[in-house]
Amino acid sequence: MKNRLIATRYAQGLGMALDRDSDLEPVLHGLQRFADLLEQEDELRAVLFNPSLSRSMRTALLEAVCAHDETPVPVVRLLDLMLRRSRLAYVRDVAGIFAQIVDERLNRIEARVIAPTPLAEELEDRLRQGLAHYSGKAVRLDVRVDPGIIDGVVVHMGEQVIDGSLYTQLERLKEKLLTEEIVFDETRSD
Repeated sequence: MKNRLIATRYAQGLGMALDRDSDLEPVLHGLQRFADLLEQEDELRAVLFNPSLSRSMRTALLEAVCAHDETPVPVVRLLDLMLRRSRLAYVRDVAGIFAQIVDERLNRIEARVIAPTPLAEELEDRLRQGLAHYSGKAVRLDVRVDPGIIDGVVVHMGEQVIDGSLYTQLERLKEKLLTEEIVFDETRSD
């Protein structure tokens, strides 16, 4: 809970620092790239999180990494602030919350789609359009593959779950048949 509160403050501050909506996407991608890098590179994490090293050494490394990656200036400023306050461990959370802020400002929603196989581009486009019509917002799809779905798709969009998978339909049918069987057994008189 505390981590989310801290991450929310940084994400909101970053959002307020950006006046133009056109800056949102590049900043979001820069923040996400740094979060990915921090998770993947054990040595980078070890140096940046090492309190026995001077802050100037850690800051120099952070600036070098950001310069090499061409990280947007607002992200560099945020990361520098987080480094000074020993909050770099929250970068992934900040990126996630900032993604939500970007979606709100751009009147967009993410739909996580789980399908049994990769979706054809045409099907993705039709699904995106249908979900946009349903939600009244632009839709950003995140398609994941899970062979356990069997057929159909499961969509998580905001707080809603739209389950059109064959597995779920079969489970509902099974439940209905079992309920009808119980009702039928109770109405029989021997």
